Amino acid sequence: TGTQGLAPSGGFDPLEYWVDEAHARGMQLHAWINPYRITKQVNDLASAGLASTNPALGAYAPYVVEHNGSFYYDPGQPAVTELVIQGALEIVNNYDVDGIHLDDYFYPGTDFNDAATFATYGAGYSDIGAWRINNVNNLISQLDSRLHAADPDIRFGVSTTGIWANAKSTPGGSDTRGLEHLNQRYADSVTWVRNGWLDYICPQIYWPRGYELADFNTVFNWWSGICSGTDVKYYVGMADYRAAEAISKGDTASSWYGTTELRAQLDTIKNSAVADGAIHFRYAQMQNSADIRNFYISYYSTPSQTQTPSGSPAENPVTGPDPVTPEEPSTGVITQPEPVPETPSAGSSIFPDIAGNWAESYITALAKDNIISGMEDGTFRPFAPVTRAQFVKLLAGVAGADTNRSAASLGFDDVTDSDWYAGCVAWALSSGVASGTGDATFDPDAVITREQMAKMIMSFASSQGISLPSGSAAIDFADAGSISGWAADYVNSAVKAGIINGSDVKDAEGATVRVFNPSGTATRAEASKVISKVRDASRK
Repeated sequence: TGTQGLAPSGGFDPLEYWVDEAHARGMQLHAWINPYRITKQVNDLASAGLASTNPALGAYAPYVVEHNGSFYYDPGQPAVTELVIQGALEIVNNYDVDGIHLDDYFYPGTDFNDAATFATYGAGYSDIGAWRINNVNNLISQLDSRLHAADPDIRFGVSTTGIWANAKSTPGGSDTRGLEHLNQRYADSVTWVRNGWLDYICPQIYWPRGYELADFNTVFNWWSGICSGTDVKYYVGMADYRAAEAISKGDTASSWYGTTELRAQLDTIKNSAVADGAIHFRYAQMQNSADIRNFYISYYSTPSQTQTPSGSPAENPVTGPDPVTPEEPSTGVITQPEPVPETPSAGSSIFPDIAGNWAESYITALAKDNIISGMEDGTFRPFAPVTRAQFVKLLAGVAGADTNRSAASLGFDDVTDSDWYAGCVAWALSSGVASGTGDATFDPDAVITREQMAKMIMSFASSQGISLPSGSAAIDFADAGSISGWAADYVNSAVKAGIINGSDVKDAEGATVRVFNPSGTATRAEASKVISKVRDASRK
């Protein structure tokens, strides 16, 4: 309504509407909360608010501290901790939200006026800083336990500033020189991650590569080391707003001008064995900048955007991507392009978005032979994922297989004769190329993982009598322990044959290691490469 305290007419509930409409579109909705900050101007608050406009700031006046003209709840007050928790629980208990997301506002500074609170509640702490850190830790740990008690499926995460601490001030800190949320905001995010008090963390790495005070790669790798080996998901907060500002101002000297920096950062995230994705700040700038909007339309392609390995666009009514269901149990999904350089084909590209791509020659060859096709808009989208059904169809096309088969005898609840992929799945199963995922399902619309792709392509080569190079010993991948037992021999053989490669990434110490990323999503570019390699071997 535009007026605080005035509810919409007819009982309309905006949050209920947002949740319903998000879920109808296959999206999650996480409620975003500032835990302690009230407002920059107390006069902006409605009188019915917890910190009201009257001179005494209402009943919560004892819990409110003014800091540099803004108003904050005092984190050292036990009543404030309970207030924030009850506010989050009110949302979770009354709305079908998928997550609670805390922003980076904790203590606003080291000069926060809470000496009286420390005198009352700080017994046992000689250092006010350690007491402040404990207050925030208490909030995070209680939110974790009480939110999950209310809803075991809720996702709880925090978007911190990018720097926990600088190495020069705190042992174990990053090689940076910037604001530290440990020592200046009293947010000990490392403890939260190591204690598993979060489902995910999203550090705001809002700096470009090469920035002297806080280089993106330096900060990214530091956080990779913190999150590696934990159950806490690691999402990178990206500064799309900086690129939008540079573009709107025509600031060509800025590292953020255009989309080069955004692309480089996204590629770093995709090539990581630790990071789980990115969170972009913020949508308005993305939507209002044609350069950024068009870049993301191309970069983030999903199966719902008509991926047709071959045949008509109507063959792929996918509303995904779905969660990966592997041949055998596995966890984790990291979308990762194959980073090994390849020689592009000569001349102009068939698709405008593959020129110079490492897989250009493979994509071009398959497209010319009508094995694979592009999107309705004429692009190929090499980094888009491939579903299990699409990959089986590709293999059937290479084999020239008779796919005029019935799926009735397969025993799968999710494959019927009316499905465009039914004959391909029937052929793949009868040929030993693919198998189900258990529980009478094939999961045709699930994106295929890299280890699944290795198994299918090597099974396909065997079924077709294709002789592949045995090569030397397979590379000792740093994440070899993550490769499922059922997939290990297939991955090993595929790597030896040069069919599929790993990726070079930086570990927590900055050393280069090679990983396979077995549960990462296979892309259209990767699928083109493995299909082409096997097809070429069959012609020899």
